[in-house]
Amino acid sequence: NTMDIKNFLIEKGWPSKKISVIPNFVNSNKETKKNINLSNNKTIISMGRFHENKAIDILIKAMPFLTSFSLVIVGEGALKKSYEELIHKFDLSDRVKIFGWSDDISEFINSSDILVCPSRHEPFGNVVVEGWAHKIPVIVSDIGGPGRIVKHKSNGMKFEKDNVFDLVKKVKDLDFDSNLRKKIVRNGFEFFKVNYSEEVVVTKYIKFFERIKKSCVV
Repeated sequence: NTMDIKNFLIEKGWPSKKISVIPNFVNSNKETKKNINLSNNKTIISMGRFHENKAIDILIKAMPFLTSFSLVIVGEGALKKSYEELIHKFDLSDRVKIFGWSDDISEFINSSDILVCPSRHEPFGNVVVEGWAHKIPVIVSDIGGPGRIVKHKSNGMKFEKDNVFDLVKKVKDLDFDSNLRKKIVRNGFEFFKVNYSEEVVVTKYIKFFERIKKSCVV
């Protein structure tokens, strides 16, 4: 379901004409909202496994320079304790909060202002599409799937992987420019509807199976 997988298969000798890439879809906005109870009104959200590849540590390290923002981290994993230690080290407990994974991520995204995907490695980046579907601006590291699907200053913002200060700059650029935020939200939602809505992806699967069925007829 990603271009990385397609390229890997081609490198292994598979003919490209026999490989189809059909992306994941995300569910529509449930319109729910969560009372997060943090000290600042403006909120950044990041979601995912607590793994080194997700680079949530980079986002936590950026927070001392983003004093007008709070941060919500949603997920689970082995690095939770190290994230908590970073939060304590930088005295961020009043502005940064960790939540366990939820079946209703709408309540978190709808309570936030910017979604950040800071990953060091990310084949696709479902959370980016979730942000688009919920009409909030997204900021991603310029790698892998997110780096391909996000067009800088069009449907999102991109920063250099592992660069705390570039991330800080992109958050501030987005915060200070309301027209840019509106443009990114509008374009991101349109990109989601055209490429990653349930209706679009299911239609692609149906057409794929119909094509396979025809090729199997003797």
